[in-house]
Amino acid sequence: MLDAYCQQASDSYELFRKALATVHKVQGRGSGTDLAASVFGASVGYTVDPCQIEPLGQVPELSLYYVGYKTTTPECCVR
Repeated sequence: MLDAYCQQASDSYELFRKALATVHKVQGRGSGTDLAASVFGASVGYTVDPCQIEPLGQVPELSLYYVGYKTTTPECCVR
């Protein structure tokens, strides 16, 4: 990671906060869900507001369904 390359120590939560701020600056918004999984690795429990990230010990049983259309992050995250 860039922090490691620059010899700056950051814990995972600080790295997540920095990265999410960059995402918001570049694209205007974003939930941070994929970012949380990338920073913490594997599966995480993630809540946007209040921000909570909990690495999961085991991957829970999941079922995925395609509803027939795609929605961009800005469309589904309008408050």
